[in-house]
Formats: sequence, structure tokens, C-alpha cells
Amino acid sequence: MKTKDIRKICIANRGEIAIRIAEAARQDSRKSLTLFSEDDLGSAHIAYGDESASLGGGSLAETYLNAEKIIAAALNHGCDALHPGYGFLAENADFAEACEKAGLLFIGPPARVIRLMGNKLAARDFAVQCGAPVTPGLQGSPEELTAKAGRIGWPVLVKAAAGGGGKGMRLAGNEKEFIRALETTHREALSYFGDGSVYVEKFLESPRHIEVQILGDRHGRLVHLHERECSMQRRYQKIIEEAPAPGLSDEQRQAIHSSALKIARAADYYSAGTMEFLLDAGGDHYFLEMNTRIQVEHPVTEIVTGVDIVREQIRIAEGKPLSFGQEDISVRGHAIECRIYAENPSESFMPSPGNISYYSPPEGPGLRLDSSVFGATEVKSQFDPMIAKLIAGGPDRQSALDRMRQALSDYVIMGIHSNIPFLSALIDLPDFRELHYSTVYIDQKLPELLAELEIRRHKACVETAFAAALNRSLQKSGTGTVWDELGHWRQHSVLKVLWEDRERTVEICPKAGAAAVYRVDGKELRIRQLAEGEHCGGRSAACLEVNGESVRCHVFEAEPGLFLTASQGHIFEFRRPDRLDERKSWRSGEADSSQSLRAQTPGKVIRVLAEAGQTVEKGEELLIIESMKMENSLRAAGPALIAAVHVGEGDTVSAGELLVEFSAEAALEDE
Repeated sequence: MKTKDIRKICIANRGEIAIRIAEAARQDSRKSLTLFSEDDLGSAHIAYGDESASLGGGSLAETYLNAEKIIAAALNHGCDALHPGYGFLAENADFAEACEKAGLLFIGPPARVIRLMGNKLAARDFAVQCGAPVTPGLQGSPEELTAKAGRIGWPVLVKAAAGGGGKGMRLAGNEKEFIRALETTHREALSYFGDGSVYVEKFLESPRHIEVQILGDRHGRLVHLHERECSMQRRYQKIIEEAPAPGLSDEQRQAIHSSALKIARAADYYSAGTMEFLLDAGGDHYFLEMNTRIQVEHPVTEIVTGVDIVREQIRIAEGKPLSFGQEDISVRGHAIECRIYAENPSESFMPSPGNISYYSPPEGPGLRLDSSVFGATEVKSQFDPMIAKLIAGGPDRQSALDRMRQALSDYVIMGIHSNIPFLSALIDLPDFRELHYSTVYIDQKLPELLAELEIRRHKACVETAFAAALNRSLQKSGTGTVWDELGHWRQHSVLKVLWEDRERTVEICPKAGAAAVYRVDGKELRIRQLAEGEHCGGRSAACLEVNGESVRCHVFEAEPGLFLTASQGHIFEFRRPDRLDERKSWRSGEADSSQSLRAQTPGKVIRVLAEAGQTVEKGEELLIIESMKMENSLRAAGPALIAAVHVGEGDTVSAGELLVEFSAEAALEDE
């Protein structure tokens, strides 16, 4: 076939994947056009294109899911190709077809293949025709699914036919849960993928999630780039991935690779794609789905194989053959990816949009960071909560894990909650290191994991973090000594401070050599500043010697008198009441009344299930709020009488906004 060199690529996506595609285009001197919605103004990905174009304001349906607007923008800016990234319209066959009709090369498989494999229902049927094993499943109308779901045995998964990325998936253990899951999954699928069709699949107990990266060109050459392990998931969305999948036998690898290539070859597949499988306790694999697009976790495969997958996607779209064969691909070392999310694991992974007041990413050998956040910025509630993908590589799994552990410890995000401490705790678990986990591990072990997280937080150099905050709060910027700023404290050498909302008494003692000496609640604390700022890893970094022990922390003054300290991935709050005005805590969504229910995060009210005068019991669902493309169910924590409901369906709410008032005590629980 004829080849066609692409001159300018329209990137129909946002965030880190838009940046990744723009960088791949730039490698071969191709131009790029980045798109943005009005809600995206200020986002970093906009500046990475050679040009940019607005999709206007409004919902996702009016912007990133609006095929007509996207194609018009591409044509108006002289693009001859379009890359959809992942999510949004990436697996929409009608969109791929519309691009081709408009004269735009679609950087992905043809529409016929997306229809066959991008739709989960069609892909299951095709896999069966190819002789690949699949789990039992059901298709049909909502009424038919409700009538038949119990026949394959509870529990079952309700899945969006056009879904992917862990979105549009709900577990149901009985008929009542199934009806709710059906409704929620349909709504999520329609909102995020523009297609509300769903199907039902038998839920395997404790499976592992293994996927195979494939690449095919338009000349019939098809290869696999080995496999990835993606079993560490929350809300059915991956948060840790690694390549190669550890603990598989050669026979298991070969069987999974063979199934992946067999299905892809039968589909006449070209471009990048991923075949996903479940591996049961007996080592048997089952076809799960195919993603006819680039995957979020593609970097781990790039690191261990040396193949630039996005660049290959572009070359394949141009009609160029793969420059390598299966025999040329080998695995070198090991790579692990952690997805960094704006969320609070201690609150059922509640999204945590808001303003990042300080941002300091890790650096070092063997690390890669794919992100669209580069400093203080706003994380908006309209979009997915992923902030970045942190990837660590090494000659073996242990070295990659060691690098990841240190990188997570060095990663500082202040102003919002993140899952960094949770990820750090996960990779340190003996179960994770010894491969005793499955796709349901986090769900099943969450109470124990949160207890471990609290223990780690308490052990995370709490006293040295306090020392660093105290030292910074008393020093004049740039002097490196607290004594230059003591002022009236020379005569009044006792002050009260708040540490994690607990009052502590600090007595300032005579200086001992180069060390500042304090007595904190009666215990002596000696602090000697060794270095600060860029000399020890960032403008907020402080290298100290605390009671003879060398430590490094990040301390950031978020507002006058309020200092946030980062230590080993945990964030601590230190306040000087003598300098602090009465202001709201940095923690978003804190409610101060047991007589009301307030929004913990900005979002949109999807359903209102409560009404004034209603008596509710503990655990009863009151509202559903969508934030960062996740639905969050707000429930009563105890019996109460509802006095008033202050929001309606479709309303947009801000963090802290009053939602429901009670005439008896009740509080909030999340699911």
C-alpha cells in the first residue's frame, strides 16, 4: 500500500496523554494541534501543541465527546491526521469512520475493527469464535438482564459495552444490588463514552489481571510486546502496573501471548492494541476484552522493550511497516508504574479536586514521570482524578520496587489529598512483593490497609516533620537561623502551636552551638539546619539534623501561619495561632456540623434520594454526586429526620456546600 507522511496531528484528548502524543509527533518533525475545553483553560497540555484550539464550554458531550467539533477544529487548522489517545472517543467506531470520511488519518485501527473489538460484547463473541476461553456472560435489554442475571450465579459484574480504563463497571452480589448497578453503569457509560449499552459477566473469585501489548502494521506483520501485570486495582481501575508480569511460568506466558495474537490476527488488526485476560487460581486464562487504543500503562512496556509505542502507532497509520519482528523483541529488566490520583483513600477514594499549592516530583536514575502537572495548579472536578504516572525501571523487580519506594517518598503534593502514601504502603506489603494478591485484593483488605496506612503515617518521622515545620515557622526567609526572627519571643520564650490539630507548648531555650534548642511538651528538641531550598531537592526542602539524626522534609507555608510538611509521602499540618488568621483548613470538604450533610468535593448532583420530612436509617443513600468522572454515594451514618434538602438533580456544588439538613444527628459515609 502507499505510504503517506503525516504533517500535523490533531490530538483529540487532554492531560498527560495529549502531552505524550505531542512529544512523539515532535520526534519526527510533525506538527500537532492540542484541543481544550473552556474548563481546561490553564491546563499544561494546551501549550504542548504547535497550535491549540478551543472546543468551547459545557459538558464532555459538548466538548471532548463532540465528534463534529473535533473534526472541524482539525480541518480548520490544517491537520491531516488525528490521534484519539485513550478514553473519550478513542474506541468509537463512528468517530474513526467520520475522521476518515473527512480526510483525516485516524491513528488507530479501522472502524470495522473497533466495532468488532472495541465493543466488549462483540469482542467476547469474536473471541469465542476464535476458540479463546471466556467467562460466562449475558447480553440483552435491562429487563432481560435483570431476569437472567442470577442464572450464572452471584456475584456478577455489570460492564459498559463501550467501557475501558476501569470506568463503567459495577459488582453486584444479589438482585437488589444488580438493579442499582445496572442503572449506575448505564449512566456512567453514557456520560463518559457516549454509549450506554451494558452486559453482564460472571465474576471470578480472586483473579489476576494480565494483558498483552500488541502492534500490527498494515502489511500483515503482527507482534506482541510481552505482557503486563495489572491486578492492583481500586474501583476496578488499575493503580499499579508492571512489566513483565511476575510469577508466570513460561507455559502460561506462551499460552496468553498465543491467545492474544490469535484473536488479533483473526481480526486483521493493525495499530497498537491490548488484549486483556483474567488468570484464575489454577493458572487458566480467560479473554476479558480488547482495548483498541493506547493504554494508560504503556510506559512500562516501553521501558522493558525499548519500543516507542506511540511513535509506532503514527508510523503504522502512515502505512509504514514495522521495523522489527517478533524475534527482535526481548524483555530487559523490570518496570513498575504507579498512578498518582487526586483522591483520599481513607475516605473510600473520594476524589480530591482543588488547588495544588506546592508540587515537587521525584527525579533520579531509572525514573519516568508522565504528567500534565508541573507546579501549583488547580485539579478540576470535571475530569479524571489522575495527576501523573510514575514509572520506575531496574534490572529486576526488586530494584524497580526499591526505586519506586524512594520516588514515592520524594514525591510531594500539597494542598489536596493524593494516593501517594497509599501506593507506598501497597508496594511495601509482603503480599505484594510475594505476589499474594488479585484484582479484589484492595477491596477485600481495605480496612487492614487503611490501618497500616495510619500506622505508617504515625511512624513517618512525625517528630522530625514537626521539627522542620517549627524551624521554618520561626526563621526569617533566607537567613537559616531562627534567632534572627525571634523578636519579642526573646522575652516571651513560650508559644503555643497546633500540630495536626493538637496544641503543643514550645519553649525556646538558649542556643547550643549551631543548634537551636527547644523544649516541646517537656521534651528537648535540638535542630541544626544543614541546607535548604534547591541545595537539598526543591525550593521547599529542608535538610536538618534533629536530635542528632539527619532528615529531609519539605515545608511549605500555604498561608500566613499555616505550614504543610511532607515526610515520606505523608502531609502534616502545623499552625502558628499567633500568626494565623481564622481560616479554613487546607483539607477540602470538612464539615463542621453533625446536623448537616455537606459536599466533601466539588461535583454535580446526579440523583437526589432524600426529601424533607423523611426518616432515614444508618447507611441509607441520600444523594449521588459525580466528581472527577466518578459517582460517589452519600449516606446517612445514623438514624435521622431530614429537615431540608438544599440541592436538586443537575445542580453543581462546591466543596463544603450544604446539601441536607437533619433534625437529629447524622453524618456522612462514602461507598
